[in-house]
Amino acid sequence: MLFGILLYLGILALSGFGVLWGIGSILMGFDRYEEEHAIRTTPLSELDSIAAGPTAVRGRIEPAGRHIGTLYDCEACVAYELTIEDAGSDSSRTHVNKSEAVPFDIVTDEGSVRVCNAEFDFHVSEDRRWNEKRKSHTSPDDKLARFERDWQIPDLRAGDDRRYEMAYIEPGDTVYAYGTAELDNSLSGEQSKPLVLTGRDGLFFLSDQDPDELLRERRFVLAKNGLLGIAVAVISLAVFLWLTGIAQIFLGA
Repeated sequence: MLFGILLYLGILALSGFGVLWGIGSILMGFDRYEEEHAIRTTPLSELDSIAAGPTAVRGRIEPAGRHIGTLYDCEACVAYELTIEDAGSDSSRTHVNKSEAVPFDIVTDEGSVRVCNAEFDFHVSEDRRWNEKRKSHTSPDDKLARFERDWQIPDLRAGDDRRYEMAYIEPGDTVYAYGTAELDNSLSGEQSKPLVLTGRDGLFFLSDQDPDELLRERRFVLAKNGLLGIAVAVISLAVFLWLTGIAQIFLGA
């Protein structure tokens, strides 16, 4: 009896999660479609003649002041996203889910534009990602143990798995960025034409990948994510309605 109740609750929870996952997949498809359209229709701007408004730029990263200290494999990054999560058979715990960026410039020989906040999306290559997973019966090496001490991560519980995921960019990286160029009078003492790249118009992303590669990754993404999301959401919703008895009420009405 108890097993049947637990099985029922488990399937009910999975069906609810499936509905949410399907909706998320559809929304991600639209996000990637917007990015694909922006990359395809927006020519690269010369950094000595950027006009205010939506723009795409490409150049190398130079810190505008301080940079972030050592983060595992990254010795001096200017922006990162980091997640450290434990998962077991009965629960999960997220110890770190954080993004941070310091002001930096995207520079070419012709000019530069500044990025002043961390409100952009990362689409970085595997060269700028760190993914690792370890089980409770394995001990971290000295480097990983020091990293956990710096972040004050508690010991891993018996039976749990710990996953580390990080994306970052470093000084000297060549990046492609899309956002909205705006004048920033607070930088007037530094530049004759103070410009910053922002997400004011809603789309703001940065990648160390070539624009053509980004386009290939986004080809047909709306159709793929949309169809998959609709299928998962509809099936999960049908299961949820049937298990809760709501479907029978309507069918019997």
